[in-house]
Order: sequence, then C-alpha cells, then structure tokens
Amino acid sequence: MTACVRDRILDWLTADVAADGLDPGELSADGRLADGGLVDSIRLMRLVTWLEEAFAIEVGASEMVPANFATVAAVTAMVERLAVTPGDR
Repeated sequence: MTACVRDRILDWLTADVAADGLDPGELSADGRLADGGLVDSIRLMRLVTWLEEAFAIEVGASEMVPANFATVAAVTAMVERLAVTPGDR
C-alpha cells in the first residue's frame, strides 16, 4: 500500500502547488517539503485536511510534529500508521 499512498500524496501536493502558480518540479518522495518554500504552514493545514478526508484518518495534535511532515515518505508512514485500526495493532 505504501506506493499507492505515497503517489496519492505526491499527486495532491503537486496539483496544490501548481494551482497556486508555483513550479512543483522540485517535489519528490524523499525531498524535504519545507525546502524551496513550496510547502508552508497554510499548505500544510490544507494537506492535513485532505489527508483526513482522503484516508479516513484523524491527524491529532500529537501527530503535528516536523518529523511527520518532513518528506512525502514521512507523511506516508504517518498515514499508514494512523490508518491501522486498533484491532489490527
């Protein structure tokens, strides 16, 4: 499931960055999201809202740490961890 989740997140970020008239060419799965100014606090909040809706998860305050949003790979790992139901752990 990792590649599918990662690709959906990367696709959303690419489209959101492009919609703001910016060049999303620098976005990659392992590139730092804050580098280049493509992902700021406003986009981060839009991303969180989209993640919650797209993956039926709740990103709580304890998840809002820089490490979880450093890269698309880190966001993917967080989403997959949050998507596990309590009975699956």
